[in-house]
Amino acid sequence: MKDINNYIILALLFILQIYQFTEGKVLCFRKLKKNHKCAGIIRKVSFEDGEDCCSKRGLGFAIQKHKIGKNRFRCTPCSDLNKNPFGNKPPKMARKKDILSQLPTTTDRPKVQWGTWSPCSASCGAGWRSRYKVCDNCDRNDYENVQSRPCMVNFYCPVDGNWGPWFPWHPCSASCGGGTRLRQRKCNYPPPAYNGKNCEGLAEENNECNRKVCPVNGKWGDWSEFSPCSETCGQGMMRKTRRCDNPAPAGGGRQCSGQSVVNKKCEIAKCPQNGGWSLWSTWGPCKVTCGSGYRSRTRTCDSPPALYGGAECEGESEELKECRVERACPVDGEWSPWTNYGYCRAAKCEKGYQLRSRSCDNPRPQHGGIPCDGTAFDRIECFNGQHCPVNGSWCKWNDWSVCSGPCDSDDALQARERECECPKPQHGGLDCEGKHLEVRKCLECETKTESPVLTAVIQLQASKPCSERLEGDDGEGISGFGDSECEESEEIDEATTLTRTNSP
Repeated sequence: MKDINNYIILALLFILQIYQFTEGKVLCFRKLKKNHKCAGIIRKVSFEDGEDCCSKRGLGFAIQKHKIGKNRFRCTPCSDLNKNPFGNKPPKMARKKDILSQLPTTTDRPKVQWGTWSPCSASCGAGWRSRYKVCDNCDRNDYENVQSRPCMVNFYCPVDGNWGPWFPWHPCSASCGGGTRLRQRKCNYPPPAYNGKNCEGLAEENNECNRKVCPVNGKWGDWSEFSPCSETCGQGMMRKTRRCDNPAPAGGGRQCSGQSVVNKKCEIAKCPQNGGWSLWSTWGPCKVTCGSGYRSRTRTCDSPPALYGGAECEGESEELKECRVERACPVDGEWSPWTNYGYCRAAKCEKGYQLRSRSCDNPRPQHGGIPCDGTAFDRIECFNGQHCPVNGSWCKWNDWSVCSGPCDSDDALQARERECECPKPQHGGLDCEGKHLEVRKCLECETKTESPVLTAVIQLQASKPCSERLEGDDGEGISGFGDSECEESEEIDEATTLTRTNSP
């Protein structure tokens, strides 16, 4: 029975915390909108808590007026009062007065009358309120004579802001002569929340710093002119100076850095200097890697060198010494001259090749010498034309002969001939085709006697290609118009073609 009573009491406390029952008045709304928004505050009537609002005309209630729009306020719907926090299908929860009436009682105990509830113990957030049994001689310290229940005034209590610790001082604005420095703090220990008060006081603080007198660092004055050279001949020295007085160091300032005196080499005139030999170098290696040779050592006239009219060194700058390497010198091989090409290695009237050779014995490689580079044999293509049929081809025409008579006689003729020997027909080859002899009237006679018409015809035919010229005898012993030139050209082309065909 005791466990059941405890369960009922805990359930009641949980519901009261959710519903935010508070001491005093709550706002009651007659209109409920979506997303926990209400409108239409019921005025001229006071409501003790949310249950009181919802049991009458209200559809939603709120502890504080929290406006979120035009005639819109944040609220708790009355429908939330019926939600059960103890499972998916619990019995319907009764109202607060019904729950309290269901607490265990004793039937033989007389009906108890209770006083009004005291104000909530907290001005904000969660607290407790109590009421006492109405009786004349009751002990208020007896737990049976007092009832308590949780209450809440505003879910979040205002939190006043408080300053956090000061941050370190910023560097001073000046290293000397007086400056200022700054330090800051933030109102975040804690920051103000829920309409709490901001921190009082300043977030920044300034302070004077580095009041000491600034030191003055020394600076150099101008350099003096260089002094005269210390030597009249050869290398000497001259100097210039400066002072640290522009300004001089004061108040603990630094001295000038650098040199106060600068020395400089000088030379008015060169003094004569006789040359002197350096030490002999070590003997160099033998100049050969085999057989006899020599090695050398040297010295130079530079210790010191002869300068400005001084005397040169006397004696030789190089010394030779005979040496010998006990090893035979390598001899690189060289090729002998090529032999003539041999016979054509091919069947009759077929292509083949001819060979020639050479030997690596001019001289032979000896004592590790390099062998000859290349091949010992070489070959070229050839044609075995031995006893092959060769067609005859005309050679070039000979020059025209001297005119055989005067122009007014019938014997005024010229002749030329050609031979069928380029090449001759051999081994059953064909003879040349065409004339081997050609006769014409003397050229000088034709110039004197021919008519203008004939002259024009001859010139016209000579300007045409051979294939378009007239053929045959002109009736006067002239063989065509320029036929000899055409025949000569054709014979040369034919001979060239035949030669290419028979070449290897």
